Amino acid sequence: MKNKNLIKTIIAIAFFAALLGAGIWENFHVKKIFRELDQKIEKLKTEIEEENLDASKSSADELIVWWEKNRRLLETIVFAPDLRLFSVSLGEIKGSLAAEDFQNAASKVESLLSISRNLCQLLDFNLSDII
Repeated sequence: MKNKNLIKTIIAIAFFAALLGAGIWENFHVKKIFRELDQKIEKLKTEIEEENLDASKSSADELIVWWEKNRRLLETIVFAPDLRLFSVSLGEIKGSLAAEDFQNAASKVESLLSISRNLCQLLDFNLSDII
């Protein structure tokens, strides 16, 4: 009977350690993605504020490609509808830039920064995720 309880305890500890390890990896990776995302958004914001159309379009296109690659990875970790909303907002920025509407594009970039911060907090691994 003691061996059975010991095995159950070892399995429970191993499961908890695996869960904790996965959470730490997830937290590190999610924070890395969103740090890089914020840098890319800030770059786009600067280019839009300077009304540099070619640079803004180029940065927007690069950001869209980068985001779609990373969004798929994030969706394997956890599903959040806001991940797709972010993609829609990027498309709106691209449309605003195609129309040379810098004011609307700037407004959308500010929204992206807010959505990015909220998503990072939502996807962040913390103790309450375990409990």
